[in-house]
Amino acid sequence: ADDRLRAEVDPLQSVTIDDGQVFLFRRIVIGNQVYRQGLVIRVEGLLEQLKNTHFRGQPMARFTSLTLTSVNGGRETARIREGPQVAHPRFSLERSFPRPFSFVRATLASETIPRSPGRTTLNVMVAVLAAVILLGLLAIYQSARVVVDLSERRSGFVSSVTHELKTPLTNIRMYIELLEHGIASDPEREMEYYRILGSESARLSRLINNVLEFSKLERKQRRLDFREGTLEEVLGEVRDSMQERLRQEGFTLVVENLLNRVFCYDREVMVQVLINLIENSTKFGKDAPERVISVRVRPEGDRVLIRVSDTGPGIPRHALKKIFEDFYRVDNDLTRTTKGAGIGLALVKRFVEAMGGRVYAANNEGPGCTITVSLPGGTPSPSPGPDRG
Repeated sequence: ADDRLRAEVDPLQSVTIDDGQVFLFRRIVIGNQVYRQGLVIRVEGLLEQLKNTHFRGQPMARFTSLTLTSVNGGRETARIREGPQVAHPRFSLERSFPRPFSFVRATLASETIPRSPGRTTLNVMVAVLAAVILLGLLAIYQSARVVVDLSERRSGFVSSVTHELKTPLTNIRMYIELLEHGIASDPEREMEYYRILGSESARLSRLINNVLEFSKLERKQRRLDFREGTLEEVLGEVRDSMQERLRQEGFTLVVENLLNRVFCYDREVMVQVLINLIENSTKFGKDAPERVISVRVRPEGDRVLIRVSDTGPGIPRHALKKIFEDFYRVDNDLTRTTKGAGIGLALVKRFVEAMGGRVYAANNEGPGCTITVSLPGGTPSPSPGPDRG
């Protein structure tokens, strides 16, 4: 026979005795005997206990009204209230207790919820978090925009270089064909054609050299050869190189050198810097009523200033700093009709910075703009051929 004791316990239930008392009980089966275990609860005492234990003394009791009620068959049999009077509650919460206390209902009501002391800190933390997220998104957007912008400028650079190479090549081919067919009827015109061929060849060579130099600087393979001088030889070479181009375009070049002391610079680099600045002025100032380009060199303290001014259309204010960026071209009607590779001024900046200087642009009070190159004016003795690129 199975001598093990078997017991069964049912959940608690409630039965209302009268308006003031409730009987809580449960059925227990032990073996074959059925027992009922329970107790009688005074309803008002239960409500008072709930109020005193779980509401009175709590922070919310200062601004919230609590109402505890006992219900029997949909009829309210007892009620107690604690907390301030709430005439027009803006916030309200009602809840019935689970079995076996399903006869008890609690209602919380409040006209306003005061600001918690910790809410300010929480709001500050949320604001800081939102700011960090916003800054992160802006940084991601800015990085993506820079990458896309640089990609577009590189694409435009390839197209512009292709056009810039085609232009002198087309002119060279045309004048060679003219000479081959004997179109030059006299020696004077023939010499004119030869001068144009020389000018276009030099222009093509300068463009190719710019691209090669830019590539070397990007790979940090360009070495500078510092020598002492007063820039006289550099200015003379620049004048000779640009003379035919300036004559064809109708420009007047004014050179003024007030430097009476020597300083260290790379002669080849300085020639390229000045030619790039002058070519930039001719390119965008060819439609100006007055076509004058001036190159002025003078000492200023322990530095040497080289200013290249023109009488062209000037530079929009927002682009004064951007014109020295890689592949950057000002977006206006003039640049859309004037081709260019977009590396001339970027190459100038890289060369100048490699020599320890800086370059900046400013519009003149009258027409045109001035680009200033500021270089160290001392006479250091750098070792030949250091990698300064």
